[in-house]
Amino acid sequence: MNMRNLLISIAATALLAVPVQAAPIDDFFARANQYLAELDGSLSYAIGPGYDANTTGLQPLVLTSPDGTAVTLGEKAYVSSVTTLPGDLLYAQGLHISNFDRTQDGTRVRIGGLIADVLLPPLGMTDPMLLAQGISGLSLFDFTLESSGVTVSFDSASYFLNVLPERGSADPSTYEASVALEGFLVTEALLEQVDAPQVLAPLIGRKVDLDIRFNWRRDAGAIDPFSVEIGSPDFGDLAFSVGLNGITQELLAALVEMGQQRATGSDGAALQAKLIPLFSQVTVSALFSGLFNEGGAAILLEQMAQETGQSSTKTIQSASTGLRDMLLANGLDTLALPAGDALSAALSDGGGVIISGYPATPPSVLELIALQTPKAIAERLELQAKYDEPSR
Repeated sequence: MNMRNLLISIAATALLAVPVQAAPIDDFFARANQYLAELDGSLSYAIGPGYDANTTGLQPLVLTSPDGTAVTLGEKAYVSSVTTLPGDLLYAQGLHISNFDRTQDGTRVRIGGLIADVLLPPLGMTDPMLLAQGISGLSLFDFTLESSGVTVSFDSASYFLNVLPERGSADPSTYEASVALEGFLVTEALLEQVDAPQVLAPLIGRKVDLDIRFNWRRDAGAIDPFSVEIGSPDFGDLAFSVGLNGITQELLAALVEMGQQRATGSDGAALQAKLIPLFSQVTVSALFSGLFNEGGAAILLEQMAQETGQSSTKTIQSASTGLRDMLLANGLDTLALPAGDALSAALSDGGGVIISGYPATPPSVLELIALQTPKAIAERLELQAKYDEPSR
């Protein structure tokens, strides 16, 4: 069983496991319509026959847009459970929509399945700690968008939010969030549409995965880690992560306020003065970046050999020398030789190039900005480069 089918099986099992009561479902959709009314929209439904004793069908589930267009949300829809949490928070688990297919103005959108967990506070609630928990889970399966001769498709996409100590907490200690995209198909038309560089041509016909993770330990004021990884099976991966301390709610609120002021053109001088001491508390505890070759280098080298007339050996040497020269030109002497050698080995034999730093005394962001030169910043972060042996 592949990963997508396994996720669907797990999700379906979870949906069928919880008894449903009609009244809480009515309460949830009534509140949803309060929110939609602010956008001149509405959602209508009828509680139809259940798929079994533990789930309630919603037939049909229809969204009316501000222009009056009524859109039926899929062939089938049902919700697993609605729970009222303290503070009059309505939590719907397992809102499931299947086989959505709609064409409008030449654009067609198809979704094989959607599963969402939604937390709705009372309308008018402004507590950002609760509003941030609005979508605690969202999964899409078999997504396709066709427009102007370009097709965007992926096998699955998901967002999950875990809140500690419990869902609906007004004073959470930790937010753990992840975003994943699996099986994003790269096509020639798509690359042309976004004017992608020719070096990405070997990805045509391949599927790309993306994974983003965010762990904000609010009680400690730390984000550890924030990480991004993108790659394609049997091709390679790019990975980056950073650990930060001093990420307080006050800082995030000030950043949001700064964004609002810039959007309205307001004078942000006073807020900038407030941000400086807040940023002085933000320190970098860890930094990791990696480039991993799982077979894609051979494809890239072959293409470059065709374009330049150089052999693969010569191309690897040129890439290694180019990286080394670039690092030397920026004063990064301690990284130049090991990084160049690591790139040569990774292109030849697989494995990866890792540049990372774990400073014994984490520097502040303002301190790093003040250092200015790449050499001084690298030394302060205690950056090192190394070759990572292939896993297979």
